Amino acid sequence: MNVWIKRGGLAAACAAALMGPALAATGGTAKGEIAQQVGYKFWSLDDSDDQGWQLVAPLDLTYTFQLDGKSRLDLSARTAYIVSENESPFSKGRVSAFSDTVVGATVSVDRFADWQPFITLDLNLPTGKQTLRGTQKNAVMDPDLVDIVRFGEGFNVNLSVGVSYLIPDTKWTVTGAVGYNWRGDYVADGDLGENYNPGDQLTALFRVQYLSDQIYGAVSVQYFDEDVSTLAGAQYFNPGNQIEVNAEGTYVIDKVQSVSASLFYTTSGKNEYLDFFTNDLIKENVDGNGDYYFVQLAYSRILTPEIGATVAATYGVRTENDYVAVDDLFIPKRRYWDIRLSADYTAPGGWVIAGDVGYGGVDDDGTAFAPQDRSYQTFSAGIALSYAL
Repeated sequence: MNVWIKRGGLAAACAAALMGPALAATGGTAKGEIAQQVGYKFWSLDDSDDQGWQLVAPLDLTYTFQLDGKSRLDLSARTAYIVSENESPFSKGRVSAFSDTVVGATVSVDRFADWQPFITLDLNLPTGKQTLRGTQKNAVMDPDLVDIVRFGEGFNVNLSVGVSYLIPDTKWTVTGAVGYNWRGDYVADGDLGENYNPGDQLTALFRVQYLSDQIYGAVSVQYFDEDVSTLAGAQYFNPGNQIEVNAEGTYVIDKVQSVSASLFYTTSGKNEYLDFFTNDLIKENVDGNGDYYFVQLAYSRILTPEIGATVAATYGVRTENDYVAVDDLFIPKRRYWDIRLSADYTAPGGWVIAGDVGYGGVDDDGTAFAPQDRSYQTFSAGIALSYAL
């Protein structure tokens, strides 16, 4: 079960674009699935009373139509209910609200022997809590400690197009896609009341995949370029261009066992900030974004025809940024880890019940102003119920 829904917007469109060809290749008639998840995550800071928690309950609906034997339409919708509470003594805050609703459609065309073009359109409908006031802003917590850091934004339109190519007489598939995300404005800080317009996003994707009866492997590279965000109509922030690399693989040992591994790496260029003295954007002298990578290893086993289980271990690092240690903008090195056990049960009639539980930690190096290292503990648990329509 996966309750991580941090990244929305254009990345969601790219993911849907990748899923479209994979679904279309399976053939079949119209079918769908509805899934309700509930995920809980708790964190605490060692040697302090700082702690917080978050509960996220996403509802997903997917449906697939075979249009004419040569093309396929995949529809999806997702919303969630979120409760996020920071219980730290000096930063208490709570938000309880629905998230935005994302609806999407992917059309994949199978009219060509080895080529499969596709197009995806996703809409972010602003049904969530866009504007936070007072102590509600404290409910926005560290993204490495909780899953959701934005409860709502504006109306977004995500469009991506691409093509997959199955190399003849091989088990290799190559996919390329480009997309654009038009992002709407909203008021994020209710105390200031100023209109925030996040910059539009351009992305490009290249993916190579290998699939046989026993081995699955894929490597993908994504490039993100975001325009300047504005606040109250004035230029405010422009993040550096970002590159993400993801490699994943699965090896089927036998009829009941498999092992898998994944590696993720991302790096970003220099940001541009508003200079309040000149009222212009200026680029950083050094890169304020540390690189970020993690590796995950997992072992899965089918216990009975109805029950499967997986144990997974994750270790990640965010490197320190390039500012000197005595600069206010210096961000120290961070390490995190997580061990997770999950299981699923396929019940008669198309029902699947899944659950997971995990324990982990986040460790920050000290700085010149706070030399003591900081260590957080995390606990998470979730359950999901899905039904094939």
